[in-house]
Amino acid sequence: MKRRLGGFVGFLWLLLGGAWATFTPFVAWRNCTLQPHKFRLHDVGMTASKNHEFETAAEFRPLRRYRNEANQKPLAEWLKSLGLSQTQADKLIAKCPRLLDLNIESNLKPTVEWIKSLGMSQTQVVKVVLRHPRLLSLCIESNLKPTVEWIKSLGLSQTQVVKVVLRHPQVLGLNVESNLKPTVEWIKSLGFSQTQAAKMVWKSPDMLDYSIEANLKPKVEWMKSLGLSQMQVADLIASFPRVLGLSIETNLRVKHLLLQRCFPGNEAAELLARYPRLWSYSSDRLDYRMRVLDSAGQLHKCKEVGGRLLVG
Repeated sequence: MKRRLGGFVGFLWLLLGGAWATFTPFVAWRNCTLQPHKFRLHDVGMTASKNHEFETAAEFRPLRRYRNEANQKPLAEWLKSLGLSQTQADKLIAKCPRLLDLNIESNLKPTVEWIKSLGMSQTQVVKVVLRHPRLLSLCIESNLKPTVEWIKSLGLSQTQVVKVVLRHPQVLGLNVESNLKPTVEWIKSLGFSQTQAAKMVWKSPDMLDYSIEANLKPKVEWMKSLGLSQMQVADLIASFPRVLGLSIETNLRVKHLLLQRCFPGNEAAELLARYPRLWSYSSDRLDYRMRVLDSAGQLHKCKEVGGRLLVG
């Protein structure tokens, strides 16, 4: 009886052992499919800490996508309540998806209210948000307030500050120490007073967004290379600060060469110094005016009246 029982136990043990041997690869396979990233990263020699980072990111992506999808409708509805259309709301979210990570009540609403507190109407707030939606993601205390206070410290009134923001809302996203202050100091180095520099910021705040080394300095040097003095360049910029935002290769040089066809030597540069708004004209418009005046025999009068016929 004992021998039979022992034989049965042995048979049962072999049976279970074989079953487990058969089942073990299946379990390993299941484990592999449940943790595919871990196995793959070990295969390429990544450390455990890197595995953990990858697994966390891999797990977070679908959760974040789900959260963003869940937040998109409430965000779009809130944007529409500001005065945006459905199309505008969708485009704004696509342009600045980071807004999906912000809380409407504790982040977005307070920022909009703060922008309005500057003295803007609801329509103006919508205009600012549409032009620069990233503004809504900036911190009021550490970004927006310090920037506005610094702009006011230049000598601008509250109304003028609002104009600056409306004309170039991106200015509120610039760093005071690394962007705004150095640019204003560079403007003053051209020979402008604090009041004149403030006026230029008010008229053309987009210049605060330009790189001094890659954009502003090369423009000034190029104008001086035409034969204009430092004072002429400064006066030109003061009367038409937008010139600093125009490309040398595709705009400034083209207009100068076009004028040189009829005004040789330094005459073209002198004309542009007196009437820098000519640089804002399209090449076709400028060429057309020159041909019309030439056909009427009046082009020579441009030299006598300082280009008024071309500008007019």
